[in-house]
Amino acid sequence: MNSVSSTPTRRVRLDDMRTPDDHSFVFIGGLHRSGTTLLFRILRDYPSISGFRFPHGAEREHEGQHLQTVYPAGKAHGGPGYFGLNPDAHFTETTSLATDKNALRLFEEWSAHWDLSKPFLLEKSPPNLVMTRFLQELFPNSFFLVMVRHPIPVSLATIKWMGWPKYVVSHDEAGENYTVRSAGEDDWMLSWQSEHLHFESTIYTLFRNWKAAHETFVADSEYLRHVLALRYEDLVSHPGSTLLSIEQFLGLPVSEARAFPTIHDHNARYFAEWETRKLNAGFRRLLQDEFGEVLSAFGYNISGSHPSVVEWDRSTHFGASEPRVESPSKS
Repeated sequence: MNSVSSTPTRRVRLDDMRTPDDHSFVFIGGLHRSGTTLLFRILRDYPSISGFRFPHGAEREHEGQHLQTVYPAGKAHGGPGYFGLNPDAHFTETTSLATDKNALRLFEEWSAHWDLSKPFLLEKSPPNLVMTRFLQELFPNSFFLVMVRHPIPVSLATIKWMGWPKYVVSHDEAGENYTVRSAGEDDWMLSWQSEHLHFESTIYTLFRNWKAAHETFVADSEYLRHVLALRYEDLVSHPGSTLLSIEQFLGLPVSEARAFPTIHDHNARYFAEWETRKLNAGFRRLLQDEFGEVLSAFGYNISGSHPSVVEWDRSTHFGASEPRVESPSKS
């Protein structure tokens, strides 16, 4: 792996405001329903961290993607359940929008909602999962926290926002052998013809989005200076040690250690719902064959009679090697 290339420090100045260089930026990313909002609400209460605050119920406004005019929000690339499948959603340091001018503009727009007296500025948007390299290019002093969650709860919690599936699955008369194809214009009739196949097609699309988005992130992580991947399951089962790892990662003062919150694990009800669906053995086998390997690398299992979560060796994806950095010329 290549060593880090030197990156010039920006000295962008704002009238009557602090500069981006005076802060560390903490970006939270992860698929919708992966626990990004949960983590955001916990971290913004630390004394050294400023995160957006809006009235209760205005969760959408907590996301920086909706509070800026520099780059298109996730909806432009498909939104929940789809954006990981869209190559246009993947922003890197080579993206044309990665300019000093846009760094200043983005900082100005988000600063209206931050307390600039705080050293750490927190922003959360699900599409950050596939935009880490772009954000690091705009703000070199960035830290990335990426939330990962088992795809079954993510899919079942996201399905209510889905339109027509991007892929259509079908099977033979015995329900054993499945085929997959891209959805066509006439496939809106699928939900009328077979609710079961429509559900399976939507789940398949969501699993494929899960895989694509996380594979993009893993590949991009090689270019990041500061990145910490976290699992929702570890946060809810071991909040103390998980938050301690975040505090150490960010370098927060020891005096800011917080009382560990009680967090409810909602995975169990989604796993129970999954079992009640009575999915065909052939469809379960399709999911295992296509997604089992990448899921097991994160400690997730979908084979057998019950989905499960096991211990995860983070070093499988995120070693101690120096990141690779590409530095295109910026204007």
